[in-house]
Amino acid sequence: MFYEDIQQHLEELYGLDISTGQLSAITDKVLPLMEAWRSRPLEAVYAFVWLDAVHFKVRQDGKVVRAASAAKPPTTSWRLICREKKTCLAFTSATPRAPASG
Repeated sequence: MFYEDIQQHLEELYGLDISTGQLSAITDKVLPLMEAWRSRPLEAVYAFVWLDAVHFKVRQDGKVVRAASAAKPPTTSWRLICREKKTCLAFTSATPRAPASG
């Protein structure tokens, strides 16, 4: 992406008039920080949460809008319980069961 493209984007979205020289100065300061972040050592464990949903469009008040609903079973939920950085206490997995019929 060229400085002129960024300049035009900032003008269109935010009404910000910034010169290519200013963009260059900002970029020169930000790029080393980005590279340091990209080169950092990774942690041994990262916490995560997995959320699942079904996305669809519905008509509401005469307009089509996006909606989401929790995924229907069978879904699987995973849980990783960690203490501090390297001690994992448990890893559990659960799949909901359908109710018994009859």
